[in-house]
Amino acid sequence: MKRFGLVFFVTALLLSEHVEAASVTCYVCSGSSACNLNLSLNTETGCTVCKKTEINGAVTRSCVLSLFNIYSRSCTISGGVTECYCNTDYCNSGWRMTFSVSTLVLSVVAAYFGLDRK
Repeated sequence: MKRFGLVFFVTALLLSEHVEAASVTCYVCSGSSACNLNLSLNTETGCTVCKKTEINGAVTRSCVLSLFNIYSRSCTISGGVTECYCNTDYCNSGWRMTFSVSTLVLSVVAAYFGLDRK
């Protein structure tokens, strides 16, 4: 039984390393009107994920190199800063912010239980 656990662990580790090795190509720019409008953008390859950041209307598109691919296609908004991550080629273009069904459900549940009920 111990041997099965070890084989399972090593297999899972190898498969996760294979997934981590996948790279994407991202748009890269900062602070220009072309970057805001998604025009004539440079690209960078070998990224783990792509990132798009918006602060007060100024857009930055970048390549993120990470040992662990902990990002999925998602956006967060905090303190007036919107950060969006994705993991397919050229995905940090001018996409619309979308939220998953699980994010919506979690928000509704949090709001429901967070209400001050008397």
